[in-house]
Amino acid sequence: MAAAPSITSYSPTLDRVDIGAHIPDFLTRHFTLEQSCPPDLIVAGISWARVTVVCCSPLAAYLSRCAEVRASGTTVRPISPLIFPLRSHPITHKPVPGTPPMKLQLFRNATLKLDYAGHTMLIDPYLATKHSLPSFTGRSPNPMVELPVGIDEILDGVELVIVSHLHQDHFDAVAKERVPKHLPLFCQPGDEGKIREAGFTNVTPLNERTEWNGITLTRRDGSHGLGPVVELMGPVIGFSLEAEGEPSVYWAGDTVLYPPVEKTIRDTKPDIVVTHSCGARWNGDLIVMDADETIAVCESFGGTVVATHMEALDHATVTRADLRRAAEARGVPASKLLIPADGETLELRRP
Repeated sequence: MAAAPSITSYSPTLDRVDIGAHIPDFLTRHFTLEQSCPPDLIVAGISWARVTVVCCSPLAAYLSRCAEVRASGTTVRPISPLIFPLRSHPITHKPVPGTPPMKLQLFRNATLKLDYAGHTMLIDPYLATKHSLPSFTGRSPNPMVELPVGIDEILDGVELVIVSHLHQDHFDAVAKERVPKHLPLFCQPGDEGKIREAGFTNVTPLNERTEWNGITLTRRDGSHGLGPVVELMGPVIGFSLEAEGEPSVYWAGDTVLYPPVEKTIRDTKPDIVVTHSCGARWNGDLIVMDADETIAVCESFGGTVVATHMEALDHATVTRADLRRAAEARGVPASKLLIPADGETLELRRP
């Protein structure tokens, strides 16, 4: 049994708590509170996925109602008021110190908006209307779904654009028309000429490592499949983000799981890995991660995986439901593998 960590805070007027280590991640992504409950009365950890929480009755009542707690298999046991009268331990609430949490909003496919280190960046804008582009397989025109919000909302507040490669589902004609041409734009080396031809005036190839407004961006290798299909797909990149007080992020991009990706995760130990997990295939060859590879990423490090690039293109073979079922079968909890819906915003904090 793991040593009992102390509760860092609790207030019955708040709707979320942060209890600390050995508690599922969904309880530690939100607030830091402060209170004086004796730590030995708080938590007895059994495993990352299933814990027993021993706490005062008001907190137990809240946790027992929380759907994520019930789904995780967590057991909540209140302390008898005769053993631990709440009034004998005064409770105070203090604001969360530090910067706001990183926000990641998925719009569709690989298109993300990140609020990170006080700045807003847009990744791989794919802004075409539903069914306006050809099919890859004959199953359906692409994209198969509409954007969940308008393009103006997607572009609102954006200060930096990152384009990982020039496939139309990562940087399409609508994006070339609508994304403001003056914004700084990072791309993989070799793509800058074509992006400038589209009218963009502040284009920089991401060569290894660069700094932008206190954020360190590091280019990472990727492989859009293995074997002969790589020549058809062309080069791609991923990248890492680091900044003071922020979670470290590895955006893997359009890649399968292969040794350089495994090495990046092993060497950099990111807090968050963003994967493309739809299992897309080209002429039968896997060209981005599927469920098995995504779960292997989950099992390879201690951070959180955010699976994107799903249910938008007709050459995908893995749905969100498929990925969740496969993860559950392998014992990967929902707190470890986040699968956002289109339009959903995640708030992610540094551990």
